[in-house]
Amino acid sequence: MDDWKGEDVPAIGTPSLISSLSLVNCKLKSTLFNTLAIKLPGTLSNMRSLNLNTNPDLTVDVLTAFHTLMAGDSVTNNLERLSMGLDDTNELPAFLDKGYMPKLQYLNLRKAKMSTSMVGQLGNSVKQDGVATMVLDGLKLSGSDALASLLEGGSGGSLTALSLGGCSLDDKDLGAVSCAVKLGLPLHMLKLSANRITDVGIEGLVAALTSLETHPLALIDLSINRISDIGAKHLYRLFTTEKHKSNIHALNVSNNNIGHEGVHSLVKLVGQTKLNIIHVNNQETSFDEDDMVTILKEVCKSFGLAVEENGEEIREGCSDLPEDSIGLFTLVNLNNLGGYTGTLGKLIDCIAISTDYKRKQLPHLSFGHALQLMGTLKGYDSPECLLSTEEWGMITGTDGNVPSWLKVPTHRDTALYLSQLSASATVPKMEGMLEMEADCEVQEICLMKDPVLQKNNGLAWVLLSNSTSVERALQFFNAGEAQVFGQSFMVSSFRVKIDDQKNTTAEDHAREDMDRRLQERRMAEAEHRALIRDSAEASWARHAYLLAHPAYADGRVW
Repeated sequence: MDDWKGEDVPAIGTPSLISSLSLVNCKLKSTLFNTLAIKLPGTLSNMRSLNLNTNPDLTVDVLTAFHTLMAGDSVTNNLERLSMGLDDTNELPAFLDKGYMPKLQYLNLRKAKMSTSMVGQLGNSVKQDGVATMVLDGLKLSGSDALASLLEGGSGGSLTALSLGGCSLDDKDLGAVSCAVKLGLPLHMLKLSANRITDVGIEGLVAALTSLETHPLALIDLSINRISDIGAKHLYRLFTTEKHKSNIHALNVSNNNIGHEGVHSLVKLVGQTKLNIIHVNNQETSFDEDDMVTILKEVCKSFGLAVEENGEEIREGCSDLPEDSIGLFTLVNLNNLGGYTGTLGKLIDCIAISTDYKRKQLPHLSFGHALQLMGTLKGYDSPECLLSTEEWGMITGTDGNVPSWLKVPTHRDTALYLSQLSASATVPKMEGMLEMEADCEVQEICLMKDPVLQKNNGLAWVLLSNSTSVERALQFFNAGEAQVFGQSFMVSSFRVKIDDQKNTTAEDHAREDMDRRLQERRMAEAEHRALIRDSAEASWARHAYLLAHPAYADGRVW
């Protein structure tokens, strides 16, 4: 469209109602918008957000065209959010200095083409009543004075959120941020993930914050850096220094090198300070089981949970629910720390306390639970869910893969429903697991298949011989041992009653079908045994002939 002159653009009398425009990765060039600006000035006067990310052929000149489209003959426009990630933005500071966008509050320059000197010149845009949120992720700012120039306004600056993820910052570079904070820069959110910050940089940032009586900083992201136990202790001091009142409610120090002592000190802060979200997962230092037990006990203490121990066992239900002071959005992330979470991790794992226990046992709503809810919503007092034949058919499906014994009440009582199975699961594998590991007596396993691809869809129906086997299978699942090829799956029993006239006829057909399938299975097993016997006899005959005729080998005479 480089040669397009806009001859076919109709005149528009009223402004467009578009308030947000996203043109991400559209391979656009500035000439298109220059033509539109000539033909349709002032048409986009209601636009508040503009996203031009990933258009490498665009330059800052396109903003002049958009200014005409938004402002017409006016000097200023109403744009509040601008994103130009991965674009050529080297001339952006000069454009912003013209004052065309006085209401601009959000500026995203993630991985944009901009020199460090130009980043420093953005300082004019973050002075009083200027840009409040700035994203500079991926701009390599290490070893330059870009941050010092950008943040030199200190308390007079307008920045409340600054994202510097993946900027290769080291401790010296972080010093510019610490200095601005000490001078009163009113940051509420600071993202410093994926840099090269060590304990020294953390010490300087904590010293800058604690030098003030209070500071509005509420969220800080220090993930994927080089922080150890020493840095964690500095962060602990940030919350416990008497002369400083911290307002931080979310702290992310995941993917560092913090040991169990540092994690233990940080989780103490939850419930005792304003901190209610903390991510300490995925540390390079591996924890053992004793370390995890100590940390989990500290988490219980922070949440106000009582832990009653009887030797190595912990009594279930020994504590009341946490106090209201914990808050609805509390989260302690302890995933992938290396140590087995044990019984305590099993008991306290929930939406607020995330441990590795869920990797062993899936804490999802089971099929049996769903049927119980259905019965309750229908108003039945019976523990069994009362359904019609049509309703039960809608749940189980009506294709040929569904086992007919699901229509027989005595068999439903000893049946299981398996879900979230691996696509590689096979009937022999599942039979062997349930019989050898769970000590169950299995009659039949039916793996469900996708009707189009004819591949396992992760579901299965299992018929066991007795109720004892059902209890053993559920204990096997509750112990967190239900895994096939390293993937956890769910085991659920269910109680269903089919109450209508059609069910009687369906049961008779189901029993006939079961007898037929049993005969087919016995015939298939007999054929398999015969094949193995014939193969063995043929092998023995060849071996005997070889012994009797030494000159004969591999079908050839030597």
